[in-house]
Amino acid sequence: MKHKLFLFFAAAFIHISLQAQLTLEDIWKTYTYYPFGFSNTIHDAQGTGFYILESNSVLHVPYTADKAQSIVNFSDKTDQQIQSIVFSSDNKTILAAVQSNYFRRNSFSAMYLKYSVDEDTLIPLFVPNIPIQKPTFSPVTNQICYFYQNNLYLYDSKDSVVAITTDGKSNEIINGMPDWVSEEEFDIQQAFLWSPIGTHIAYLQWDEKDVPTYTIPKYNNVYPEQYTYKYPKAGETPARMYAKIYSITDKETITVSFPKSYVYIPEFSWIDSSRIAFTLVNRLQNQVDIAVYSLQDSSCIIVYSHASKTFVDIPTYFTHIETRNTFIVRNDSDGFLNLYEYPYNSGFAKQLTKNIGDVTNVYGYFSKSNSIFYQATNNNPLERFVYELSCNTKESRLLSSEPGTHSIDINSQGTGWIREYSNKNPQLVTYIEGVNIEKPREPFANFWMKELAENFEFSEVEYFTIPTENNEYLNASLIKPKNFKKHKTYPVIVQVYGGPGMQKVTNEWTYEYYWNQYLAQHGYIVVSVDCRGTDARGSAFRKQTYCNLGDKESFDFAQTARYLRSLPYVSKQHIAIQGWSYGAYMALLTAAKFPDSYNAVIAIAPVTNWLWYDNIYTERYMQIPTANEKGYASSSVFTYIQQLTAPVLLAHGTADDNVHMQHSYELISKLIAYDKQFDLLAFPNNEHSLYGENSRMYLYSKYLNFLEMQFKTKQ
Repeated sequence: MKHKLFLFFAAAFIHISLQAQLTLEDIWKTYTYYPFGFSNTIHDAQGTGFYILESNSVLHVPYTADKAQSIVNFSDKTDQQIQSIVFSSDNKTILAAVQSNYFRRNSFSAMYLKYSVDEDTLIPLFVPNIPIQKPTFSPVTNQICYFYQNNLYLYDSKDSVVAITTDGKSNEIINGMPDWVSEEEFDIQQAFLWSPIGTHIAYLQWDEKDVPTYTIPKYNNVYPEQYTYKYPKAGETPARMYAKIYSITDKETITVSFPKSYVYIPEFSWIDSSRIAFTLVNRLQNQVDIAVYSLQDSSCIIVYSHASKTFVDIPTYFTHIETRNTFIVRNDSDGFLNLYEYPYNSGFAKQLTKNIGDVTNVYGYFSKSNSIFYQATNNNPLERFVYELSCNTKESRLLSSEPGTHSIDINSQGTGWIREYSNKNPQLVTYIEGVNIEKPREPFANFWMKELAENFEFSEVEYFTIPTENNEYLNASLIKPKNFKKHKTYPVIVQVYGGPGMQKVTNEWTYEYYWNQYLAQHGYIVVSVDCRGTDARGSAFRKQTYCNLGDKESFDFAQTARYLRSLPYVSKQHIAIQGWSYGAYMALLTAAKFPDSYNAVIAIAPVTNWLWYDNIYTERYMQIPTANEKGYASSSVFTYIQQLTAPVLLAHGTADDNVHMQHSYELISKLIAYDKQFDLLAFPNNEHSLYGENSRMYLYSKYLNFLEMQFKTKQ
């Protein structure tokens, strides 16, 4: 999480140490070098600015250069720390979350306090208070829909509560919030939506009674607590999904009947007060349909269909165009991800974007300007740019052409936004922009980042390409050691991920930059590389690993090692490969399939067999196991593990609910059976990201110790 910038000050400063040497404590314990920026912003209803939560106070920040205004200082009213806030549609009521408890990567429950802006009062939402999820105000009243113990409830301003659903039950029925796998793989954060005029609530239901369970021990007591949840692995039964609509007035619920069969509903949104669009996807995720349901006549029709020989791209970014009564979606019909406009009735699609590489995000349609804001690569996979597309002229304009990565957080009117820009210089700048702003606010430029880089003599990030088979090339980046000398040779760390549709090599600042500079200061060359199958280079490049994960990617990473050994300043017997999650899978698979490629392996939370990973992700790229037995066998680390010669550092959290510890335990059995050298770092009760107390600090210190032991390069 980024530090938030207290806007009563014109600038912020970080003390730059004169020792000109990064420390592990500064990077991974105190996180000293996180730049300032905005997180969890809430744009106001009037379109004049946005709210932030800063040091237990709520501030309103105008888009103009006017001074920020304090709305409330919660420290004057409670001893509790406020973790997040939710506003009513008129911005007159604030829900303040306390005692938040995260139980998945993004999901948390919290107690909520209710603050009245007009009355300046703060009271518990419930007495006694209970931990709820996703309290969401009606767009027209102070009614609140929220999730509690697998059911949805309606709380109104008279403090009465109505149960919208009653059949919710742990590990059986979930109403209005996603099951584990839909949250992880479709990025569904909330599965209920108010209608625009507040008369209905649409929600999704997951029936996971037939889904197999997985149990994780939590080591907190004399006997471990057994955490059991539904986790459908490849080939196993997925949850059944249903779309339902609840009437606030009638207190009745209907179940939408769709004209086509489906397995998943990864998206849904209200078109207007009487129509709602649902994205329907089959189990193999190679067919997507969009169905529109009408409350007026209970009809449901398919308005869009798209099929792929591999897999379709989700999200579609379905967006209603109000002024034309059409909609846009994103697909790869011409080989790149572009935007297309479709009529709701029969008719031809119009391509809205072309020759700009892949469209990577859509921020929405805005009727006031009759335009669409979106993000695209501009034919450079290392970068991202934000555009405004006029629905009148069909022309797109760049918000900024500065090389790097741009993204925006825009208000519902399309009149004001926060644009974040970064590059590997390093630089991270936050711009507050909008339409017809007479007194624009100065950008927040984090000038200290460049001062830090100069003072510590950071190495420049260099970009280059590596040739691979079939006349294709791989994008790569390189950081050379401090005081690099051409006549010397240096050990190399190759950092990989390689998963479908992802990237390691971008012109974007990430916090990992400081860790890489730390390694460079300790005499290592740090290389990142994107193999075939990664993002932002068109569909042919991105989808060529279909049904055979790991095959082309491992060849590419082995080719990377061969290329590096051709460089005169690389120590040929001191090249390590490191990855996390899918990257750890690639590190292990590459070193095992190509035993002469790498001299050491660092694998953090690795997948080792796709039969043990979740079904939505795995079947999207590998199909169902019974239909692709050869692909599953050839993609398994165990098929090649007997060939492994490089020593391995294996790290895993015992409470990882994403890539289960099972993957590492099964690998350890094989490593022992084949007498392979490995070290194990098990992090009790840590999950996939290893953010437990001191875990990152400990992990990265052992990471460096392992390399020093293998390469004997301690400096």
